Amino acid sequence: MASCIGPENDSSRYSHLFSFSGLNKAGMDGCDKDTQERIIYEMSKNSSYFKQAERQDKQTDAKISAIKTLFDAITDKQESHLKLAAVNKSVDIEKHRSFDRICCVLDMDMFYAAVEIRDNPHLKDLPVAVGGASMICTANYVARKFGVRSAMPGFIATKLCPNLVFVNCNFEKYERVASQIRSIIGDYDPHFHSHSLDEVYFDLTNAAINKHNQLIN
Repeated sequence: MASCIGPENDSSRYSHLFSFSGLNKAGMDGCDKDTQERIIYEMSKNSSYFKQAERQDKQTDAKISAIKTLFDAITDKQESHLKLAAVNKSVDIEKHRSFDRICCVLDMDMFYAAVEIRDNPHLKDLPVAVGGASMICTANYVARKFGVRSAMPGFIATKLCPNLVFVNCNFEKYERVASQIRSIIGDYDPHFHSHSLDEVYFDLTNAAINKHNQLIN
């Protein structure tokens, strides 16, 4: 994809207003950021969402300006005192930090799309998005190369990737698969935490100790 705009255009200047803008997700290497920003901006600039985001952005700028004013009023003596307090706090925290536990986070990338591709292998090499015209839940790596990503409106995604294949959400199926994965993790940590279908937080310490003891005995 060829670059269409320069970095100083409105599309780049306002890109931070959109949660679905940017290339900070896995699989988006090589995507043309300029083209993504231009299309998102052009298709959103007259929307109520954009106008509300602009108002919130101005409010944020005003808060930042007020904070900067407070910082500018800090004397050298106060700054030295604050820096020393920060260093002392850091040293105190470091004393209590522990590396005795092996804690893990499992983040199942493009989870919904991966489940759909598992059940429909012909989708593997196609740009796939789970969701619809109003909102995308996730997209596979092929679609991400075009700038398509989660939380993006589907009508913008099809502008970025005209051949995008939409698959309707099937949360009952995703819940079944997530339960299967959790049951495996439960064998290692029965007290794991999961706040969404595609993320699990667990402690491998006891499982690692048990495995170590099995190997040496």
